Amino acid sequence: MGLQIGKFMSPLGQFVQNQHPSWINKLPNTPVGFGHDGAAPTSNVGIALRGGLPKMGSIRSNYVSFVSNAPTFGEAADGDVVIDANGKTSSGNASKTWGGRFAINPVGNMEIGVSGAIGKVSEELTLLTVVNGTEGDKISRDYNVFGADLMYNLEGVDLKAEYIQQKIGENESSTLEGGLWRAWYAQASYQMNWLRFEPVLRYSDYHNPETNKNQWALGVNYLFSNNVIAKVAYEYNTNEDDLGDASINNNRVSAQLAFGF
Repeated sequence: MGLQIGKFMSPLGQFVQNQHPSWINKLPNTPVGFGHDGAAPTSNVGIALRGGLPKMGSIRSNYVSFVSNAPTFGEAADGDVVIDANGKTSSGNASKTWGGRFAINPVGNMEIGVSGAIGKVSEELTLLTVVNGTEGDKISRDYNVFGADLMYNLEGVDLKAEYIQQKIGENESSTLEGGLWRAWYAQASYQMNWLRFEPVLRYSDYHNPETNKNQWALGVNYLFSNNVIAKVAYEYNTNEDDLGDASINNNRVSAQLAFGF
């Protein structure tokens, strides 16, 4: 069992806590919805316990449980309603967030995980809006998270998939509506050890109450060593607002050289 105290990467799901470092991530960018202000919590300030359980036959398993300060919810400078699930030094007027992840390894090189959390979210009215003519008030709302993830690796073929969602409850005292922030991705890559090249294909989708985004990403990596990787990728992005009207698509080519220490 390991004990974490302080600020740590969110243990909910797989990508944020294990795949986001640039020398591990197979593409130069994150799946849509798995970055800041997306559907996936990014970090916590609190206490976490993680470890493994005794084998159940041939099946191995691991777990993490945590309690942390609450995230915040509100309107960003550009007018978008967002969940700020980066680690906070306090919970405001909201209760703590409790959660964890449990995963099993049914066969070698495969892991299946389920994540969840529950608590309150603090709406920061000092930055967002005025309710009842009073600035500086804060509103707490119901908050919960659910996620599921899958990884499988076989002879250089690496498959990953993940779904994550954050749900914000309603509050009659606020002008902002709650709702569901959800995202998922599926990714396949093949490491050709004899050439040190690795093609990657990923599809990701992100939906919140105001917009829907999806992305196809196709990339090729060159592995200098286990912790040094060069990447080139093309992204095809589609962004629709809550009315279903297509907005400007930001397709792009990106490149990255990453080092792990």
